[in-house]
Amino acid sequence: MIRSRLLPLLLLGLAVGASAQEDYRSDFIVGVQTPEGEPIAGATVLVGGRGASTNAEGEATLRDLAPGRHRVQVSFLGYETRTLVARLDAPGPWGLIVELDEGAVGLDEVVVEARDLSRSRLAADGFFDRLDLGLGRVLTREEIERKAPIRLGDALTGLLGVRIVTNRVSAPGDVPGRSAVATRRGAECQMAIYLDGVYSPFLTDDVDAITAQDVVAIEVYRGPTQIPTFYNQLGRGEGCGVILVWTSNSLSDAQ
Repeated sequence: MIRSRLLPLLLLGLAVGASAQEDYRSDFIVGVQTPEGEPIAGATVLVGGRGASTNAEGEATLRDLAPGRHRVQVSFLGYETRTLVARLDAPGPWGLIVELDEGAVGLDEVVVEARDLSRSRLAADGFFDRLDLGLGRVLTREEIERKAPIRLGDALTGLLGVRIVTNRVSAPGDVPGRSAVATRRGAECQMAIYLDGVYSPFLTDDVDAITAQDVVAIEVYRGPTQIPTFYNQLGRGEGCGVILVWTSNSLSDAQ
């Protein structure tokens, strides 16, 4: 059972702005407590796509909310999640008090499978040796996830000495919207891209041709002196640099 009440904080002795214009914004304070009135610290409060956590007093503040109806969701581990609708139809600030009942919460068992990567295609190509030697610039899966990229080009954006160049159609046969990776030396110095150890002319011409979802690592070598020996002798225009993209397929055993 949930008990909640919505009231202007004027009733609590706090001042309310006098303006009643349609473009007003209101602060919204949500108090979360147990049925016994004990504040719940650390509860998550979501209001219209925005979120906050309750403090030691069990209060979370969301500022500058537009007038109208707002979906409010309150949750805390060990308690039942509650969802309700608050209507802010006058200048605030406003306050909402929500009581959460304890509920049985079961946590799914997490099974982690250990995998020996020593025989993987990634290891056979020398990835871990290059990583230990500190060659080039390596983006690990953890770094890629922190960037939250959608396309491969998003993961490469912002790297030192590398830039994404979008084709603007300057010659017959050019396809608009394709994005290549170039060094800082100029747009014409296009880096060669290899996918799981195999040269990919498709990715070289359009780095955004694949998503970053299955990418587990990226190696970036910006010039001939950095490029691993094997990739520096294939005649793929490596004078401008090489990018090695490794997907989850590279974690399987090498043939």
